[in-house]
This record gives sequence, structure tokens and C-alpha cells, in this order.
Amino acid sequence: MQLETVPVDDIAEEVDAAAQDREQLRQARALEARWRWESLLEDAPPAQLEEKPASIAPPAEQLREASQGVQARRGVIRFLYLVVDLAEAALRERRWELLVQQSSQFAERFVTENPLSELGLLALRDASCEALAPLGTAFTAAKLNAIAKEAKGRCCAVAALQRALQGLQDVPSYGVREVLILLASVATCNLQELAMEDLLPTLRLKNIRVSVVSLSPEIFVLKNLCVETGGRFDVALNKAHFEELLLRHLVAPKIDGKDVAPQMVRMGFPRQLEAEARKPEACCCHCQVQNSLYICPQCNGRSCGLPSRCKICDLPLVSASVLARAFRSVVPLAPFASVAMGLASRCKACHRFMDSLGARCGTCQQVFCQTCDSFIHQVLRQCPGCLERTPLDDQRNKSCLHCTRQGSV
Repeated sequence: MQLETVPVDDIAEEVDAAAQDREQLRQARALEARWRWESLLEDAPPAQLEEKPASIAPPAEQLREASQGVQARRGVIRFLYLVVDLAEAALRERRWELLVQQSSQFAERFVTENPLSELGLLALRDASCEALAPLGTAFTAAKLNAIAKEAKGRCCAVAALQRALQGLQDVPSYGVREVLILLASVATCNLQELAMEDLLPTLRLKNIRVSVVSLSPEIFVLKNLCVETGGRFDVALNKAHFEELLLRHLVAPKIDGKDVAPQMVRMGFPRQLEAEARKPEACCCHCQVQNSLYICPQCNGRSCGLPSRCKICDLPLVSASVLARAFRSVVPLAPFASVAMGLASRCKACHRFMDSLGARCGTCQQVFCQTCDSFIHQVLRQCPGCLERTPLDDQRNKSCLHCTRQGSV
């Protein structure tokens, strides 16, 4: 007896369903598909489905809310594997273009806003996982774009978790271990010798947090894995919503004493060598002649950029500006209060006349325009008026983040 196979798309669209079911499906599609997948599966009348979900706050708003209340502990040093689904399902509606574009932008912003963290890149296709970039501060967007054009096969999330587990099990204990999967498939297959449930105890033991941002409906086994490991499973409704969900993962996650134990981290502050003061030399990381090199204070190895790890002694190399930027990303600047301004008022930062609304800093009482207010909180992350009032010597005495002394800590 030969069984007739029905395509998955036909089942999802209910082509062979009753007339009443098809009418309910038309009503759900008429509401612009602006709800989460689980809300479409509820047995509720169409009138109750008209309620829209609450707007999702960007990471900047989340940091402002956290700064107004009790400060939560967050992981400053993160080790994150970014997994991009390039299976055959990514070719549907050219989703691979969105995945490649958003993953490239996310990687660049992640390294910028988390300078002490390291990022790795994995690609899922043909029921296997391919490592495109190891954990580090470099990102190969060109290689991801080239391999994305050959998207094929099925998605195997177990292979990605197994590869990420191998790379994260040897990272230092003071770092936060994370896996972020950008999913486009409606299903995932398991390996013959390993299943999803077999990896859950190991992920818990190693304190690896798994999160998924999906362009397709929820997959129960992956959502259960995210919940058990302390991550989150989000379903994107459109392109803008997908970008908002990715921005949430730029913020350092909340941690407790069970996940990461606080301890001293040994770092090196290298000395920079300019091209005019030396002969042409090659760096240890790429073996190429560079215009600017940094000397490791422990082994005198040459590195071409900061922050990085010395390829000889594996010492983290940072600078005072990198530490200050990492600190500001965890402890954000408090929001300014909106005030009504006159036509003769000037902005403290750009010195331009303001229209009718400005923002006043609660510490230095300086007033800024809306454009400078957005730039200060999203890019600069420190008030220019407060920096102008505080002498440089006082800043150095208050915090070691501004220390310019060379050596290792």
C-alpha cells in the first residue's frame, strides 16, 4: 500500500480544509499578520485577535529602564557564536539576503558595543554546520555572502550546537557563553548519533545560553531548549521586527553568581609602534606587514589591532579607551529630561539654536538638542558637559578605566 504525501505548504495553508476553516484563515491574513505565531493558534473568535502586541523597546530603552531602577549584573566579556541558517528554506522569498545583511550588521555592532567580547560565525546548510570564523574580534562578511548563494539542504540545529559546544567549553569561566541562531527553516533534523535532548544536560553544565530569532513559526524542541538554558525564542513578523529582535541581543545579558563567578581578569596594555620609528615588521596574527603594531608587555609579540589576543602567550590586549567603552556599554548614561526652550537657546554640543524642545542633563544642567541627545546616548554614551566640568586628573583618580599606564593588570 502506497501512502500519498502532502506538501508541508499545503498543510500549513489548509488547502483541503473545510470552508469554515478557510474563512478563519482569510480573516487572520486580513489583519496584516502582525501577531505572534502562538496567537494565531489560539481558539478565539476573530474579534479577540484584533488586539496588537505591545511595542518592543529597543536596547537603548531597556538600558534606560535598568538605569532608573536597581542595576542588574551583566556580563561584560561575552563569547557568542552567531549561527546563520542557509538551508534550502532560506531561498524562499530570498530570505538569505536578509539573513546575510542583518548578520553582518549585527556582527559589526556587536564588536563595537562589546569590545571585550569575542564573536564566532557558523553556517547551517546541507544538514551540517560549517565554521566560517572562530571566536575573535574579526568577522568575514565576504565569506558569508559567498556561501549564502549556495544555500541548500536541510537545517540541522544539533550540528550547530555541537560545534558551538566544542568551541565554548574551553573559554575562560569569567565569560558569558552564548549561542544565537538566525533561523529560516520550519523544521530541524537531528544527527543519527546525537539528538537535541542529548545536548541539553551538557549545555546546562557549561552554562551556555541558547537563543533563536526565527523567520518561521516556532519549533517546540528549540523553544524548549532556549527556555531550559535561560535564552529566548523570538519570531519575527517582518523585516523591521527582525532587526529589533536582533538589537536586543546587543545588550549584555543578566547574570547571577551561578552562571559567572566574579574574578580578576589579567589583561595587557601594549605599547604602540609607528611605522616611522621602526623597520617594516609583520604581525603575529596575520603574518603581514602592518603600518601600526602593538607590542605585548608579556612576550613582546606583535599584534596589528586592539582589542585582541596575543597569538604567542594568549594574553588579552586592550587599551584604556576599550575598557572605558566596555564599561559605558554596561552602565548606560541616564536619560535627559525634556525641557521647553526659547528661540535664543543654543545646544551645548553643536552650538546651534534649538527650536522649542531640548534635553537637560541632570548632573551638569547643560541643555542639548534632540539630535545631540540621541548621539550622546547611542554613540558617545557620556555627557560632554560633565566631562568639561570634571578635571582629567580627577577622572584618573576615580576610575582605573582612564589609566594610561603601560603594562599588564
